[in-house]
Amino acid sequence: MTLKRLIAATFAAAVLLNLCSCSMFYTNTVKTISQQSIEGELNKKPDSSVPSSNVFTGNSFLKNVSKAADKNHDTVGWLYIPSTDIDNSVLQSFDNSYYIRRDEQRNNSVYGCYFVDCDCPVGTAQELARNTIIYGHSDLKDSADGKRFSQLFKFADEAFAKATPNVYFSTAQQDLVWRVFAAFYTKTTFNYIQNNPSDTQFERMIQKAREGSLYNYDVDVTGSDKILTLSTCSVKYGSDGTGRFVVMARLLRDGEKPYEAPKSPVKNSGARQVE
Repeated sequence: MTLKRLIAATFAAAVLLNLCSCSMFYTNTVKTISQQSIEGELNKKPDSSVPSSNVFTGNSFLKNVSKAADKNHDTVGWLYIPSTDIDNSVLQSFDNSYYIRRDEQRNNSVYGCYFVDCDCPVGTAQELARNTIIYGHSDLKDSADGKRFSQLFKFADEAFAKATPNVYFSTAQQDLVWRVFAAFYTKTTFNYIQNNPSDTQFERMIQKAREGSLYNYDVDVTGSDKILTLSTCSVKYGSDGTGRFVVMARLLRDGEKPYEAPKSPVKNSGARQVE
């Protein structure tokens, strides 16, 4: 079973879990997933000596990273989010401004590419920063149908949020799975892009993200966790250039399975722009 098919199974399982509450959004029949076959695939030991509990053991994304790196050595990973157009290589430069208007082949591009903050180490799960930040452009319309990270706005839709518990950012060393715990609007005054915050800063960051999140996710985050931050521009609260839309997810822990989705997120009545 390929990695993409395993991820498709994860998505289908999440849809099944939330079908009762989202029937108006999902009318097609979802096939039953064979849990035994998924467990068999996920429990295979990878070639790496790194613990495998928080990774997919397939190598589809690893191959994607390798092929992309052959074309541009700045390639450090692959980002995939089910039911979006986000399925592409992730770059990193010594300067965050380099890939703002350059694509994966370093050609000029209005939409740029997905790139990791220059201060974030990228490697195995153990080598990652406490907070790995990936940037990408939106179309400045907050439209979920736009290009690049415009697709992140799909997390503002309740049905999509319930059906998409995981995002997938893999490095050249490991296929990693991340569980979404917040999706919120913010401003650049909120310093959510610290790659290695102190314990106090990390706790405060998570607290503010949860308080402003559009949905309350049944996903706990502790000081020992590592998180992934996906950030793009937003004009929902003004066009002064300081607005952002952010999706945060934490790395799956030892013993957690990608297809074992948590309880459905529920609307947060106190959701607001985080400042």
